[in-house]
Amino acid sequence: MAIKDPKILNEVQDSVFANKSYWPTEDGVTFCNLATQDVLKQLGYPYLFGMTADEMYKTISTSKEWLIKPMKDAIELVQEGTILVAILPSDKLGQSHGHLNTCTPGSPDFSGKWDMKTVLCMNIGRVGTCFRQKGQNWAFQIQPEIYALVDTL
Repeated sequence: MAIKDPKILNEVQDSVFANKSYWPTEDGVTFCNLATQDVLKQLGYPYLFGMTADEMYKTISTSKEWLIKPMKDAIELVQEGTILVAILPSDKLGQSHGHLNTCTPGSPDFSGKWDMKTVLCMNIGRVGTCFRQKGQNWAFQIQPEIYALVDTL
């Protein structure tokens, strides 16, 4: 059973974020998939290990274990400790690989570009895009799909 606790969620994300082996390399290799897998594993959901971001998207978006949620619901759910993943595959991003991160508790950010409040996240992406507790609008050019782990709803 996965852990649903906002304090533990933040602690796990802090520890993963502090692990510099997940940060991008100088030549552009990124590890958002591995960082997200580590957070999920520590919270009791180890089932995506070894997958790329695109493979994780295919699994999450078609699984009964995950339920897509609108941004406004994600903002509320994460405060309760619900495990949420924001994700887009490479074809929707128009890039060579997908991207994902985990949502984090805290006061939402506001995106002028999207004209909406956005849920905060722990993002480990390209060089210059690694941060804790900033809105999803800082991690994605277009709005990501956000999935809640049903076990934590």
